[in-house]
Formats: sequence, structure tokens, C-alpha cells
Amino acid sequence: LRPKALKKKEAYMLADTILNGREGTAMPSWKHMFSKDDAAGMVQWLMDWKNTVELKLSLDDVHKTWKQLANRSELYKKYPHPTDVKDVKDITFATERDASLVDFIDSTNGKVLSRHKAGFAVHVTVTNKRMPRYAYSISRSGRLTMFDLNAPGQPALASVQVGQESRGLAVSPDGKYVMAGNYNPGGAVLCDAKTLEPLKVYPTSSVIDPDGSIGPSRVAFIADTPYAPYFVFALKDGGHVYIVDYSKPDFPIVGDVPNIGKILHDAFENEGKQIGRFVYVASQGSDLMGVIDLKTRTLAAKVYTGPGTKPHPGQGSSWYNKDYGQLNATNSMNVGDVVIWDMDNEAVANVPTAGGGLFVGTSKDTPYIWSDCVLGGPDNYNKVYLINKQTLKTDRIIEVGKKEGHLIDAHTGKVLQKWDATQYTRVTPKATHSKISKEDLVPYTAKLGKKV
Repeated sequence: LRPKALKKKEAYMLADTILNGREGTAMPSWKHMFSKDDAAGMVQWLMDWKNTVELKLSLDDVHKTWKQLANRSELYKKYPHPTDVKDVKDITFATERDASLVDFIDSTNGKVLSRHKAGFAVHVTVTNKRMPRYAYSISRSGRLTMFDLNAPGQPALASVQVGQESRGLAVSPDGKYVMAGNYNPGGAVLCDAKTLEPLKVYPTSSVIDPDGSIGPSRVAFIADTPYAPYFVFALKDGGHVYIVDYSKPDFPIVGDVPNIGKILHDAFENEGKQIGRFVYVASQGSDLMGVIDLKTRTLAAKVYTGPGTKPHPGQGSSWYNKDYGQLNATNSMNVGDVVIWDMDNEAVANVPTAGGGLFVGTSKDTPYIWSDCVLGGPDNYNKVYLINKQTLKTDRIIEVGKKEGHLIDAHTGKVLQKWDATQYTRVTPKATHSKISKEDLVPYTAKLGKKV
């Protein structure tokens, strides 16, 4: 809802979005509450907004919001081992975006261990690899929260309001620091990973964009890397990437990589040899993946994904292929196409899917790259393509409906499996106050409402 961006839109289209929502996004329909005149009035008010105040990121302002919700030291001594699971690495994190909840689930049996209020539209949840008992979440409303996975109920230990609107989150491999990124006020915040105390801010309220203009920039992805003691984050509107060295006093910016492209968004790193040396950055305004070499702290190459594709790798994919060596992949929001390239930054395959998507992922335990089609329209949004990591062809398609789901052989079209996918209305239990932490919990209930 930025006036400059809104003024580039047609007012009638914005009013229609208010009334009818927007497919493939979190924007619902409001026509049951607002009339056409109501929607037109809101659009006019937003487009003619006069009182715009450019917020600037301040360490003092952020530090004032830092709260200790439980005694970390006492819990550390009292619960040296996990209480709700055998291994905290078996805990899966799930975000209920619209409900503003973080869920912790025992992946060995599917049991929901706890559900926590963690700010509006929780966006990312990550773990501390050096100290895996600690996990962190960032909400789009700017709340950064830290949890203790060893203690019963996985209580929240601390929180801090890093901004008004936030997105990215990363934890340093040495377990000492966590960094969060803001859309508003633009910038990144570095915190102590044991206490969540804010240590430094990196404002991006005045940067040079790809057109040479000076203005504010949102911060898109934030990444840690095993290659060097760096945090890497993208200036979404600025078109360049900052590299922060957290091993040095005062955590300086030691690299500034410009001219990557317009509207930077997601990023991921290479696996295999020299893991984490290369950062692949999606430029959605220039339809490419920029390749950042952390050894030289320069832009090594650009991999073009095609006109109008708008690449969106999500967590991205990097894996070993017996013919090409290490490969990498992204999908795109506007086109059903998974682009695959090698370590020479040459595209080696384009795998068609049923529509645009947001995530492409894999792991060492699956023979597939998994790519969604959530932006593929009403006939395709519920499909996930399973692309063979060696043949680079689609082998399976998962199709989920409201009543049943299918696993389909992509070569023959044969349905290999059927699943009951019946959905039910949500039964929301009342929130209760934690006995360990200063937070409200929302218990999980197995009770089902009416069938949808």
C-alpha cells in the first residue's frame, strides 16, 4: 500500500481487488462488507495519501521493544535434553499465516506439540544449527520471537519488534547471531542469538537504485552461509546486495554488490563443493538469477529465466547430477517453467509445469525436485510436480482436491495412488496462558467441524 506504487495502477482494478480479492494471494474478498462506493473511496484515499512519513530504522527504537518472556538460563539447566521428543531435530515447524501462529509438530508421529501466537502473518521459522534447541520466527508485522525446543511446550523465550513489516530471517552457523530484514522501515537488524538483544541495525532508507535514483529500499532475502562468517541480504528496490562480516568488531558491511537487477526477492546457495560460496538471487523485475561469488564478493554471472517469468525460487534447489555435476533450479511466478542451470551458470534444462509457482525444493533423501503450481489458476493451483534429479523430466504429479488427492504417473497419466483429502471447518479452541513463558498458547484440537 505504497502511494507511489498505487498511482501506477488503475483505480477501478484496485477497487475490484478490494471487493473480489486476488487469486493466488492472501487478499480475500470484502464484498460482503463493503459496497462499490466504499471500495472506490478507500482507493481514492490511499492513492491521494498526503501524510506519508518515511520511517528510519533506529537501534534505540528497536531495543526498547526487546522483551524477555522466560528465564533462558534456568530452562537451559532444568531441561538439558528434549522433554516432548527424543531429538529436537524431529520437530517440524509449521506456520499458520492467517491465524498468526507457529506450530511445533513431532514429525515421527504427526502430533502437534504446541501452537504459539507470534505476530501477524508469520513468514519464516528457522533453527539454530549450532544450538538446535533454539528456534526463531519472524512475522510480517515485524515480530521476531525465540523459542526453546527442549522445554515442555516449546516456550517463547524472548521477542523484539524489529520493524512494522518484515520478511527475512537467518542464523549464523556459529550460533551466535540472528538477523532479520524489514520492508518498513527498510533495513536489517542483527541480534544476539542467545538473548535476542538487538546489537546493530543496517538502515536502507537512502540507497541508489538500478536507475540511478536515490530512495528507500526494502530488504528482501537474508542468508547465512557456511562458506564465510557472512550474512548476505538483498536491497529489494536498490538492486544490490550487502555482505556483513559478523566475525569483525561492530559487524561491518564488507561487500556491496550492485547492478544485479530490479526488484530482488528470494535467494539460495549452492550445495556440493565449496558449499555456500555462490548465492543465487532472484531479480523479478529483470527476469534473472544473479550469481554472487562470496569469495570475490562480486557479481559472477546472470542466469536469465525468460521474459516476464518473474523467478521465485523460495528455498531453491541445488543437487548433484551424474551428467552435469552440481545443478541449481528455480521456478517462476508467471510461467510454469522450472529453469535448471549448472555451475558454469549455463541453463541446461527448462521443465514445463502446469503453472506459475512459489517454491522449488529438494533434499538428499528424495530423488525429486518438488515444484508447486500455486499460481497456475483454478485448474492447476493444487498440483506439485516431482522432477527427476537425474533425467530432469517430470516423473510424478501430486494433485490434491477438497475430497481426494492423487499421485499421478506423469508419463502415462495413470493414477498410482488415491488419498482422502476431505477438508473440514476449523474448530478454534480458546487460548491459554503459558505456565513457563509470558505468552498465550492456542491448544491443538483433533475435533473436526463440518465437511467443506
